[in-house]
Amino acid sequence: MSTSRDLQARLDNASRWGSWVRPSAHAPLRAELWHPRHASLVRHTSETLCGGRWVHILGDSTGRFLYAAWLTLLNGSTRAPGFPLHTLPDDDKCSFRRVGWPTSSRGPCKERWRGPCYDHVQNCTLDFRAPNGWRVSFAWWHGGFKTFPPPPLLGSPDLVLVALGTWEARAENGRGPNPHAMHHIHLTASFGIIAQLRAQLHPDSAVVVMGNGLCRANQQDFWRKSRGPRAQQATWPPPAFEALVAEGNRETRAFVRRAAADGGAPLAYLDRTASMASAPKDTQSPCFAYHPYGALSDLHVEVLLNAVLCRSSLR
Repeated sequence: MSTSRDLQARLDNASRWGSWVRPSAHAPLRAELWHPRHASLVRHTSETLCGGRWVHILGDSTGRFLYAAWLTLLNGSTRAPGFPLHTLPDDDKCSFRRVGWPTSSRGPCKERWRGPCYDHVQNCTLDFRAPNGWRVSFAWWHGGFKTFPPPPLLGSPDLVLVALGTWEARAENGRGPNPHAMHHIHLTASFGIIAQLRAQLHPDSAVVVMGNGLCRANQQDFWRKSRGPRAQQATWPPPAFEALVAEGNRETRAFVRRAAADGGAPLAYLDRTASMASAPKDTQSPCFAYHPYGALSDLHVEVLLNAVLCRSSLR
């Protein structure tokens, strides 16, 4: 692995600045590809990946979406029972186009999307090992509102990804006597979890903390007038909540910069804001309630492959 400084530069070049580009005027929206301003991404398949690696994801539902994208890369759309999804074709009865984000706590669609790891379930982990030597694991954890200790990590993965920031803002929802102060307290506690995790890792491992895309404008532009559950969901989050999440992105990046300077396993920040805020109006890949559906999480997997795990592929 490279140094924290080199790792941060590669991630920024691949994700912080860029735009979605359609290959031709007649191509469908879902054919658009992310083009970084300062780099060129190599698109991978399970057959073209570099040698086997172990990727571990710790975090909330935005991390679970990323985990599902890794599963799709390594194993296609096939899912064993209990493994989550990050996209479905429009004609599926549980697709975003038909139901939006399923809200029924016991509905079959919600179970298909999320699997067993959600809300306040503790010690929930998933692990997949591909025939090509790659391994991707997921541990459900969130800070902030009704937090709990993360499941123990047994071993030292090549890359640990941490998804946080929305639950830390959720308790306040932008309201209360001093939501910014409470939000900062929640974030600081989550940063402590990252520090503990990093201390356990081999120096050749790396940790990438992921920021959150800000989906509110995208939802207001594309999904406010949709029929069905999406129309109601498009009004959330309120502006004050989105402001807290954006504030959390800034605090998280600043924490990563400070902590990386102290040595230890390489540490960097993945900025998901630009790619998610500019997401095209694609019902299989919306930016919705901070969840990076479809091509958005697929892109973040590609960014990590190019910038961290198969670094020679980043041009």
